[in-house]
Amino acid sequence: MHNVAIQQTHLDLGTVNPRQLDAGDASDGWYTPAHLIAAAREVMGEIDTDPATCAAAQAVVQATIWYTEAENGLLQSWHGRLWLNPPYSAPARWTDKALGHYANGDVSAGLILTNSYTETGWWQRMAAVGVMLFFAGRQQFWHPDKESGNNRTGQTLCYIGSDRNRFAEIFSRYGVIR
Repeated sequence: MHNVAIQQTHLDLGTVNPRQLDAGDASDGWYTPAHLIAAAREVMGEIDTDPATCAAAQAVVQATIWYTEAENGLLQSWHGRLWLNPPYSAPARWTDKALGHYANGDVSAGLILTNSYTETGWWQRMAAVGVMLFFAGRQQFWHPDKESGNNRTGQTLCYIGSDRNRFAEIFSRYGVIR
């Protein structure tokens, strides 16, 4: 268990279709650049869980366990070393779930890639628990069926785990670590 105070997000499933909980939209269909996944492996070794992904993205991420929109990662348990590139249109449930699993000891280390929405509660909760990378420049995401355009928003990468020095050593080449 990690001694971390986290506001746990509880999902009221009621009669909601589980797929609706992804709360993503068509603009969310962009995947992590391979160089960031390679750096993630330098920090964590392997990636055990990727809860917000698809088969195309897994060609790069290669997580042991991964969940697509159909399985809805918000409804699943997350364990081990986590890679999370959540739907950017609604990241709060995803980031809070990651922090909750980390606080409970289910997730031993994790990397959470999000837009730099520093004014939001979910981003502030991540920053309070993890170490943040502020990228120098905007990341160019990819999709097998779309031409990459200009990214209009900067990103941050949050590391949660005990090897903060290794995270800083590897990821400082991409920007400022705080």
